[in-house]
Amino acid sequence: MSRVHASPAGALRRCQCDTADSLRQQKRTHTHAPLLVARPNVRLRFLSENKTFPTLASTLGRPRLHSDGTEESDRRSGSPLGSMYSFMGGGLFCAGVGNILLIVSTATDYWMQYRHSSNYMHQGLWRYCVPGKCMTHTDSIAYWDATRAFMILSLLACFIGIVIGVMAFIHYSSFDGFDKTFAAGILFFISCFFVLLAMAVYTGVTVNYYGKRYGSWRFSWSYIMGWVAVVLTFFSGIFYMCAYRMHECPRNSNSR
Repeated sequence: MSRVHASPAGALRRCQCDTADSLRQQKRTHTHAPLLVARPNVRLRFLSENKTFPTLASTLGRPRLHSDGTEESDRRSGSPLGSMYSFMGGGLFCAGVGNILLIVSTATDYWMQYRHSSNYMHQGLWRYCVPGKCMTHTDSIAYWDATRAFMILSLLACFIGIVIGVMAFIHYSSFDGFDKTFAAGILFFISCFFVLLAMAVYTGVTVNYYGKRYGSWRFSWSYIMGWVAVVLTFFSGIFYMCAYRMHECPRNSNSR
């Protein structure tokens, strides 16, 4: 009988021991779990505090640098440098089209058309044309000479401005003694000023002379191209001056 009563007591004791062991095991597991989770954070914190190792964020999130020192994100349209490149691109486009119009306007013979002796004639800065043939101007008239000179100076200034503008756009390393963006903008304004003088001189003399001598006359497409070139060279200068201001603002903020 004693053997029968002892057996349930031993079984109860063994069950209590197993329950206590399982509780201790669970407590030990929950106690060490945060240490296992926090162990990678401790390693990352050590790497970030140690200056000899780059941090994970700086290694993975570092923007790509270009050869001119600008970051990839700076060339996007949302950043100031991205807007600067947009203005420079617009200025180069306007200047390129304006330079082509200056060449065509200066070289062609359709500045004005008029009716003379029942024939329609047209003339430019270098020649005048009758039906079937064109002849060179032999007379040295002051307003023609002034218009030619101003148009040629405007064309040269616009061409040099385009060259310097391209150098500024691609960050050409030579000629670093002056700001190429500012220089290109000034040259475009000079080109606009010269072509404006040429158009003003030609318009004033033509209206006063041909308007009184011929009843049927009008300006033609070569003359209109000159006025379009005035607008394009002016906007080229505006665009490059805006790009220059955007280039100077980050530089001034960094110097402070």
